[in-house]
Amino acid sequence: MKKNYLRKVSLLAVCSVVTSLVWAEPVSENMARRIASKYLASPELQQSSVITRAAESHEQQPAYYLFTNVGDDKYVVVSGESRLNEVVGYGKMSPNADKSVVKEFKTLLQRYERVVRAIREGKAQVPPIRLPKIREVKPLLTCHWEQNYPFNQYTPAPDGVNTPTGCVATATAQLMYYHKWPKSRPNAYIFSQGTEAQKSAGYQWQYMKDYAKQMDNKGGDAVGVLMRDVGKAVRMHYYYKGSDSNLHYAMDALRNDFGYSVRHLYKDYMLSGAFYDVILNELSDGYPVLVCGGSHVFVFDGYDRRGFIHTNWGWGGEFDGYFDINTIYLPVSGFGLNDGKFYEEIEVVLAHPKDGSHKEFAVLRGLETRDVYPFTVAETEVKRGAVLHAKVKKLGTNSPVNGELGRFTGKVALGLYDEKGVRVKLFNTFQTEINLSSIFSTTTADFDNLDFAGLPNGTYTLKPLSNELTERPSTYSGWQSIVYANTQKVELTDDKIVVKEPAPRIHLSLERQPDLLAPLYQGSGRQGVFSLVVKNEGWEEVRGKIIVRFEGIENGIKYTAPIMQEVLAQRLETTALRAPVLTSYNTNGVSNALLAGRYRVSFFISVDKGGNQSEEIPIATTAPIEVNVLPNTAPFYLSINGIEFLSDGKSTPLQVFNPEETKMLGLMVTANLRGSKNYYGSLFYRVQDMTDGTSVDVGSVANVSFNAFAYIPPKTTLAQFPLNRLKRGHTYEVHVEIKEDDQRVDVWNNETPRVQFAVSNPGSTGVSTIENAPSIPVIYNLQGTRIVIPADRLPKGVYIIDGKKVMR
Repeated sequence: MKKNYLRKVSLLAVCSVVTSLVWAEPVSENMARRIASKYLASPELQQSSVITRAAESHEQQPAYYLFTNVGDDKYVVVSGESRLNEVVGYGKMSPNADKSVVKEFKTLLQRYERVVRAIREGKAQVPPIRLPKIREVKPLLTCHWEQNYPFNQYTPAPDGVNTPTGCVATATAQLMYYHKWPKSRPNAYIFSQGTEAQKSAGYQWQYMKDYAKQMDNKGGDAVGVLMRDVGKAVRMHYYYKGSDSNLHYAMDALRNDFGYSVRHLYKDYMLSGAFYDVILNELSDGYPVLVCGGSHVFVFDGYDRRGFIHTNWGWGGEFDGYFDINTIYLPVSGFGLNDGKFYEEIEVVLAHPKDGSHKEFAVLRGLETRDVYPFTVAETEVKRGAVLHAKVKKLGTNSPVNGELGRFTGKVALGLYDEKGVRVKLFNTFQTEINLSSIFSTTTADFDNLDFAGLPNGTYTLKPLSNELTERPSTYSGWQSIVYANTQKVELTDDKIVVKEPAPRIHLSLERQPDLLAPLYQGSGRQGVFSLVVKNEGWEEVRGKIIVRFEGIENGIKYTAPIMQEVLAQRLETTALRAPVLTSYNTNGVSNALLAGRYRVSFFISVDKGGNQSEEIPIATTAPIEVNVLPNTAPFYLSINGIEFLSDGKSTPLQVFNPEETKMLGLMVTANLRGSKNYYGSLFYRVQDMTDGTSVDVGSVANVSFNAFAYIPPKTTLAQFPLNRLKRGHTYEVHVEIKEDDQRVDVWNNETPRVQFAVSNPGSTGVSTIENAPSIPVIYNLQGTRIVIPADRLPKGVYIIDGKKVMR
């Protein structure tokens, strides 16, 4: 167990970035069994699925299906709700699993059941798709430790029975075992008497093994000492039924006692894409990540090609596997779940050994805010000459202790910057000094002195700043930005002071023309899908149902597609969304259908306002969007399910390619074909530049043969091209086309995201610095998603800025 003094949230699973798009209805047992067959040779349904009632239906349906494999210890949990990922998680279990472990896993599934219930009652949305930078990272941890013997042989035993080690100590110790660091134990923990391991000045990593059953007495003694040392360092409270601590104590222990360079991150206060990028990049660089999930601390240590992240739960290997975190992030009300906002309540610790061979994080001191919108100005428009009032709330710090000055002692102010970025004034809070002695403490800074007298007219930026007292009586670090804090724009005119909203409340627009992943056929019953990149320039997230409306250009038909997808447009960011479309449906015996022809299309997000009221927010476009609905006469349907990459002829898991290392990039498809006829002809590869929208034909394969319902060898579709044909520092999206009626037709499918890859710009250092970027840059992340916040407010990471790879 983990005690969290900052918040109370529920048990998490792990981070996934893929959302399946299928018709919004419960999944049948037969369908679930077919899905399970992808993971298990002989799936056997366990009668433990939780029943939930679908919205607007009296029929009860399972929230999930738990299948085990006949003959071994594999399992897979299939979602009972088609709007969520088809698989909740998969891995290995054992009939000898500890009862407490089984209880924890059941708790996770119970919370998943609440997510499904919320989806079916219309109270939750499915998060957007995020693609990982690198395609696959096998689990980094080889160990599968737990909390009982031999790991707890040196924990307190108040009743003669050793207490559990606790999840914080177990997760932290597993991370340390992976790195085999530190070599030396803290002096205060070394015994003058006792066993060899207790008296040893160093940790005996060589005796420790991956499983408890593999350890002899020396191994058990060594791992028991490690667990007890970590327990002391993280201030573990030991109890018979479970021991608890805190992720922040684990961070402090790694930093102060065990020689690690650390970084702590709150997901809530970062842009969503930036947080995922950090986690995936850590894993791809070979660093496991400590994760806080309310009542449990565990380790992220890999991910698969679907974007499911591998979790080591610290339960001796039981239920370790790949999980879909999207559903754990969904908002669910009730049950003491802090409104169920798991997606806003994640925190992690990144840790690198300070052994001279690993990258160290910069030591950051100062303040951070622990709120999404912490800096507010009381007035919005006043006469010139008035004095304004402001506050910055939830100020905290994760800085190491600085002697008697504590975690932070210093000043807070608001810096006023002109349009050139020059600070022209400083407004001090009326608190003369702010003191924070604990990483769990927060405070508020109030201002009643925002006087703009004497300043010329223009637009200014107010930015929260801190200045730490590093040594008494008067040595300060200098003014620096407060991490996670928002800014405010102020416009001065001859007669007014106007405080502008940091962004419009809601303004949605399409970043580029929609991509039709799956074509629309008249009356086919097949689902078409639009792929949208929606820019939300507002400070608020927009959650709701995607609405697609058609208006016939020639036939005049007006048609609103049945609502099938819940979406979330991230604040101040672009978000990849998908809009599934059925071309016909029946409602109360009335048929609604799109006939073949050309249509104008518009998109909206319907936001639930409560009380059976909703607001339709349009997604603006710069030009009309037109699409063809085709006659349902196609002799075959070709689905492209994925792209395999080859670097100079060798298979590779990478999606970011260095042109100085990869001369020839190869593309080949995994595909299937259904229908009454086979396809024989050419296959074309086209890549679209995500920075400027241009396309490049990179190769084709002649005389490709696709037979209906037959295996298609990927190597028969291989095309290779020189990587230097593409621009360095740009991200590209792969499009696959076939030839029909002498025209090239884009083919994909309605469930798999488009595949993207990036070409790095190595140069002398691989990246440039943010200071070299233009003042109004065009910014993308490595997944090709455009970011609309200013460059100086980007979270730390690597971005594509005006076509160049830039480190913030």
